[in-house]
Amino acid sequence: MTTIRIADLNPAGHTSFSFYDFLPGSGFAVEGAPAAMAAPAATSRLLAADLLTVSDEALDSYAALLLTHGHRLKPTADMERLAGATAHGFAALIGNDAMRPRRMRLTRTSLMLRVILDRTQDTSSVIAESTLASKSPWDLLGDWAVTCDDDNVRRLKGNTVTWSRRLGLPTQLDLLGDALWVGSHYSAGGYVISKLTAKSPHVEIVTHDAPLVLAFDFNGARYALDANGALFDVDGTAIGMKLLQLAGKVHRARVIGNMLYAFDWGQAGIGFAIELDTLAITVFSTGPVTVCNDVCGDENALYAICKLQGRVFKMARGSKHVATRLGAGVQRGQLLDPIMIRRNADGTLNVLNWFSSKLVRMQAF
Repeated sequence: MTTIRIADLNPAGHTSFSFYDFLPGSGFAVEGAPAAMAAPAATSRLLAADLLTVSDEALDSYAALLLTHGHRLKPTADMERLAGATAHGFAALIGNDAMRPRRMRLTRTSLMLRVILDRTQDTSSVIAESTLASKSPWDLLGDWAVTCDDDNVRRLKGNTVTWSRRLGLPTQLDLLGDALWVGSHYSAGGYVISKLTAKSPHVEIVTHDAPLVLAFDFNGARYALDANGALFDVDGTAIGMKLLQLAGKVHRARVIGNMLYAFDWGQAGIGFAIELDTLAITVFSTGPVTVCNDVCGDENALYAICKLQGRVFKMARGSKHVATRLGAGVQRGQLLDPIMIRRNADGTLNVLNWFSSKLVRMQAF
């Protein structure tokens, strides 16, 4: 057991790559942490508080308690409620740079509680897991990954990087004909990579005044969706006419069949569904999925992952919740900030974790 100070829990001393290393059961204890018996009252106090304005000291003291004693605390209904409340608080602060330390504290609280709540969650659906040879990956498609490495677009063969290049701040990969789309919700424009198996693949820049999250082909036409929620037609690599505007930002978007699904991580509990034949927009409830990091599936069902729950959810068409698998943590079969979900050709699911670079292959359900 490694003993740390409560000051070590201050976000000011961390980046996102280190701040969330402190989790219940990770081998850390905090000097001067409240006693385990104080957990119920401390949880109740935070539930009654405004989580956007409650003191930093209150959140750090609670984090110290969970870090020190969480491995032996029993899950409670109040913990479940507080995990949800802090997740909603995280979403409310997306894009508010001045409140980033508070967002990090709320994220940490939610993750710590989920690790406790999911300690005994069944992981029997896990087939295999491995670690990607990259730093904090955002997406993985075949041999290609977008990551937080200096050269952040990478072609992999096992643990060997066979080609890499820095292309903005990419967060998403999608097939675009026989090429690869590299999109982002951070950096302006996007990229198309062709000649994917060549020693030196060809890279084209698609310029735009906002980040382009997704480009895709549908019924012989090409489209692009930007991070401001605007959908455009595309001619080659030129952005054309604006076709529609969503009521929010876009952090992740996928095309499944004739539907385009888009998610604003600042709007907890909802998603946008665009019927591509008509461009009709529906705002739908994501049910128990608080912050939807990604979806995959078909016309009958969607699989979704929640950033702060570490769970995989199945939703029937119409977004009705069907079932849930896995849970939060760092042990085998557990998820921590799952960032990507894809269905494999054999029907199994791949889930990629942002913090740990862990890739989990699991049975569909």
